[in-house]
Amino acid sequence: MAIFNQFDTDGSNKITEENIYFAMQKFGHEIPRNEIHVMIKQHDLTNDGVLSYEEFKAIFVESGKPVMEDLDDAFAGRQGPAISSNLV
Repeated sequence: MAIFNQFDTDGSNKITEENIYFAMQKFGHEIPRNEIHVMIKQHDLTNDGVLSYEEFKAIFVESGKPVMEDLDDAFAGRQGPAISSNLV
């Protein structure tokens, strides 16, 4: 939940495209907004345009790996600082 909270900066328990964009910048990663939009659309099961905790978590666990391992994989090819494993 700690990683979710890094993205959910307004405490709404939902993650918006804006939340993801600015959190990724904070972590030193530049992801085009259109890629963020596609990612949300693919994982937004309730079609409300935002990600709940469960929808967010599904992004990283759908491969069957632990959340932290997937996060490491997700950020491995990007420039910038890695996310610390103490966030989970």
